Amino acid sequence: MASLLNLPLEITHQILSELTGSDPEPYDILRSYKAEVLDTERANLGLSSMAKLCQTCHQLRVSVEPRLYHFVYIHQASVMCLLSLLKNWISRPHCVEYTRRLVIKAEQRPKQRALETIADQDIIFISNLVARLGLHLRNDWHEFPWRVDILIELVMFVARNARCMNISFTPKEGIYRGSFDWLLEDDYNTTGIRFDHLQHLRLFQKGRLSMDEIQPVIDRAPNLESLYLDTVRFTNHQNRLPASLTNLYLSGCSITPSMLESLTTDVNKLRHLKYDTPGPRQLGPLIKAIAKHKRTLKSLLVYFHLDSEFGIDIPLYAFGKLESLTTDLQSFGFESGSQLMESFPTSLRELRLVPFGGLSKRRLKLFAAELKAREEQLCKDLFVYIDGQEERFDHRSVLQMFTE
Repeated sequence: MASLLNLPLEITHQILSELTGSDPEPYDILRSYKAEVLDTERANLGLSSMAKLCQTCHQLRVSVEPRLYHFVYIHQASVMCLLSLLKNWISRPHCVEYTRRLVIKAEQRPKQRALETIADQDIIFISNLVARLGLHLRNDWHEFPWRVDILIELVMFVARNARCMNISFTPKEGIYRGSFDWLLEDDYNTTGIRFDHLQHLRLFQKGRLSMDEIQPVIDRAPNLESLYLDTVRFTNHQNRLPASLTNLYLSGCSITPSMLESLTTDVNKLRHLKYDTPGPRQLGPLIKAIAKHKRTLKSLLVYFHLDSEFGIDIPLYAFGKLESLTTDLQSFGFESGSQLMESFPTSLRELRLVPFGGLSKRRLKLFAAELKAREEQLCKDLFVYIDGQEERFDHRSVLQMFTE
């Protein structure tokens, strides 16, 4: 039997990956903070085994370390946990070069629980690291709950080879600092902080991040492809996204259609867009903002919230590459027929519907009739899925059920 030490490095890495299971894809990492994205029990056991292998001999350590540090996943990030990671990286700088995926969710600390004391040597360690990065940090940073955010941001700054980051900060409550505020210091040269390899990014903070806080990170990530923003507040038309962006997901964000249009001024190859918060009054300007990307969009999530009395031209037929649309069921199933169904481009293959307010039999029947008419006209099936139902929606069985 061949020794593990004698195997080619590629085969060794494949064997080691079986200890932790395969890494989730960037899309799966970004779309959820939930622990079930990863088999954490298996991953922790596998990582523990790999850490022990690293201690056996130099040859095994060289083989194991790239896999051990490839994916850093911290679901309840505490001060001690983040300090340990930073110390490890600084003492073994080559290890941080292996990190490609970074998922960190700040520990949710009860308000009544007192802050743990950080040792003086750890405060000095952070001060030295901050100075080495060319940054400035207030002396009393360790006395506030957002000290966890300080350490998370330092982890982001140090992990310069990371391709994918999913970061959740502590809630903004009481006295707090602006996220990434040290990147805005005029008296310090922060140009050394770069995210040149970052392709996928998700940021969340309860209490709302502002886009102005995030912009310095975006400006330092010229190759960013996917951006997920949760409950982010937009306050002006000056924010910009990089031309490299292909996927934009805005969930619960406070952003007007005109701000969305200015935000994507430089984006010319957007393929996937999620914008889940517009109201009916914003629909016209929203369609105008989205239509700028009609030649490139392949999937779109937007809730139109149409009704029989609110009619508006939604020229989806101009979106020649659109293959998937997610919207609300309530925008279909009117007695006079739905203009939305008639506007679908021939390229559309998949329709996903969210039934806000539940499913009424009458609405389902009318929607099924609309879908049947479209398929007969185009001689082409549309794959329809209703949120909460595992099976594909079958308009034939629905219509048959109502005629019996």
